[in-house]
Amino acid sequence: MSASTITLAVVLIIAGVVAAVILNSKLHINMGFTALFFAYIIYVFVLGNSPRGFTNLWPTSVFLTLLSLAMFYGFATENGTLKLVADHVMYRVRNVPFLICPAIFLLSVALAGIGIVPGAAGAILIAIFLPIALELKIHPMLIVLTSGVGVGTGTLLGTGSAFGVVKNYIADAGYGDQVDAIAAQVGVNNLVGMLIAFVLAYFIWGGYKIKGIVNFSKPAPATKEQKVTIAIIAAVMASFILPVVLGKITGNAAILGFSKKINLVPVMFAGAFLCAVFQVADPREVLKKRVGWSTFFMVGGMCSLISIASLIGIDVLIGDWISQNVPTFLVGPCLLLVAAVLSLFSDSIGVVFPLTFSFIPALAAAGGLSPSYLYACAAMGALNAGGSPLSTGGASILAVAPEEYKPIMFKWEWLMVIYVTAVILLCSIVHIFR
Repeated sequence: MSASTITLAVVLIIAGVVAAVILNSKLHINMGFTALFFAYIIYVFVLGNSPRGFTNLWPTSVFLTLLSLAMFYGFATENGTLKLVADHVMYRVRNVPFLICPAIFLLSVALAGIGIVPGAAGAILIAIFLPIALELKIHPMLIVLTSGVGVGTGTLLGTGSAFGVVKNYIADAGYGDQVDAIAAQVGVNNLVGMLIAFVLAYFIWGGYKIKGIVNFSKPAPATKEQKVTIAIIAAVMASFILPVVLGKITGNAAILGFSKKINLVPVMFAGAFLCAVFQVADPREVLKKRVGWSTFFMVGGMCSLISIASLIGIDVLIGDWISQNVPTFLVGPCLLLVAAVLSLFSDSIGVVFPLTFSFIPALAAAGGLSPSYLYACAAMGALNAGGSPLSTGGASILAVAPEEYKPIMFKWEWLMVIYVTAVILLCSIVHIFR
C-alpha cells in the first residue's frame, strides 16, 4: 500500500469523524450514517477492496453486547423495578443523611455493574437523585460526581457493559489464556481509581456534612411483575458467579469447564427472553423505548470507520511513535490523556476504544509494560471523559436534568470530567494501577 493511499485514507477518516460530529450537532444526523458513508468510500474506492467485504467492518461483537444488555435491563426499567430499588435504598438511609452519597455511589456501581450502559445508568440516577439533592440542599455537583464515578466503577466490573466490550478487544488482541486475568485487573485498577476520586469528592464537596432527617416516604410494595424481574436478574447474576466460585472451591473440572461456557451476550438474551415469557413488561414497548437503537447504530458506524485505521496500520504507527518518543513511565498517562481528549467530543466505546486499544499490545511489548495497566488507562480516560456534555454519555444525562438546571448541568459535567481525569491521571503517573 503506497504512502499516498495511506495518507488519503487517514485524511478521510479524520474528515469522517469531524463531519459526523458537526452534522450530528447541527442537523441531528446520527453519526453512524456519516461514519458508514465515509467508511464505504475509503474501504472500496481508496483502498480498492471489494464491496462484499465492507460488512465485515461492522463490530458485531460490540453491537450484540450492548443490545443484549439493553434488552434485558430494558424490562426492569420499563416496569419500574430499577426505580423501586433506588427508592428502597434512599428510604433505608433517610435518617442518616451523611450516608446518602455512599448509598448513591454503591447503587450506581450496582446498576452499571449488572450491565446497564453508562449513559443510561447515569440518566436513571440523575433523574432520581437530582431532585432529592435539590430538596436537601446538597451541592448538585456532589450528586453528579457520585453517580458518574459510581457508574464509571460498575461498568468495568463483572457483567458491566464496558467490561464486556474491553474483554472482547483483549481477546481479539490475541492474549489467549490471559484474557480473563487482564480484564479482571483492568476492573480492579478502575475500582481503585474511582474509589479515590469518590472519597476525595465526598470530603471536598461536604458529603459528610449533610444533616437533618430526609422526608422520604416509604416505597410502595413491589408488584408481581417487579418481583419476577428481581428473581430473573438474581438468576442471571448467579449464572455468572456460582459456576466460577464452585469451580474454584471444588476444583471440579466439569464445573470449571462449564463456567468458561457462560458468555455475557447469550445469557443476557436468555434473561430478556424469560422477562418476555413471564410478561414482566410489554416486549414491544421495551424494544421501542428502552433499547437505544440510535446510540447502537452510532457506535457501530463509528467503529466501522475507525477500524479502517487498523487495516492500514495507523494504530501501529501511533503505537510506535508513543513508544519511541514518550518515556516509558509516562506511556500510560499519555494514553489516558489521548483517550480522554478524544472522548470529550465522541463516543467512548464506539470511537475511542477501537482506536486506542488497537495499539496497546505493541506498546506493552515495546515498553515491557503490563497490558492491564495500559488497557485500564485507555478505558478510564475514555469512559470518564465520555461524561462531557458533548459526548454520548454526558448528553444522555443532560437530557433528563430538570429544564431549569440544564445550563448549570452543562458546567457541572465539564467540572466532573476535569476532576476525575486529573485524579486518575495522577494515579497513573505514580503507578497505583497495575
